[in-house]
Amino acid sequence: MIKHATFIPWGTDVRKPACTRESARARLGIANDRCVGIFFGATRRDKGLELLINAVARLPRGTVHIIIAGKKIDGADPVALTAHLGCSSDFTFHLGWIAEEECDLFFTASDFTV
Repeated sequence: MIKHATFIPWGTDVRKPACTRESARARLGIANDRCVGIFFGATRRDKGLELLINAVARLPRGTVHIIIAGKKIDGADPVALTAHLGCSSDFTFHLGWIAEEECDLFFTASDFTV
C-alpha cells in the first residue's frame, strides 16, 4: 500500500514557465477555451498513438485538442490518420526532435498528458 505520494504536474520544470498558457496556445494556434492534452516524445507503435487518435476521432469535434510532439519512429503516419478519420482539427503536430528549450511551450499549453 502506498503511504505517501507526490503529485508532479509535468515532466518539465513549470515553476518558471517561459510563457503563459495563453501565449503558448497562441503560438501553437490553439484556442484558449479548449481542453488540451499532450502526447510527448518519440511516436513509436508501442506507445498507443494510433489508439489515441482513433479514440479522439470517436468524440464530437472540439471536445479535446491533442498536441503530438516528438520524433516519428514507426507506426502509422499520425497526420495522414487524423485526415483519414476527419479529426485533424483536434490535433496539433510537431513531428521531429524537440529541443529542451522548446519543451515548456508544449507543456505550458497543455492541461493533461497522454
